[in-house]
Amino acid sequence: MITSLTLTGTGLGGIFIGPLSDRYGRKPTAMITSLVLFLSMVVTAFSPNFVFFLFFVILGGLCVGGSLSIAYTYWAEVSSTTHRPIGVIVITMFWNSGMAISYGFALLVINRIGWRIYSVMMS
Repeated sequence: MITSLTLTGTGLGGIFIGPLSDRYGRKPTAMITSLVLFLSMVVTAFSPNFVFFLFFVILGGLCVGGSLSIAYTYWAEVSSTTHRPIGVIVITMFWNSGMAISYGFALLVINRIGWRIYSVMMS
């Protein structure tokens, strides 16, 4: 359920935050989404209940989706047509690899340190 809500937020973030970056600029929007993502990850560790936790999981997903849409668009704007496909592949590979590594790391340590400490560590 948590992963589904994160991915739902990611999809919605790509849809809604992308136009904000067009209007206000890529860098300011990327900085704000990164800050909100960090804060939402820290706040989830101190969630008093499950609904509060889920809200900040979705908010974090929105920021991830927004950051990804900004990263792809920014790379397309600054790279040459020769390097553009490689850059998009690299962004996708690092994002997917990071997700896989974080899930594997969670399986190894979450039972030892707890999900709250893990959430702060992954922030």
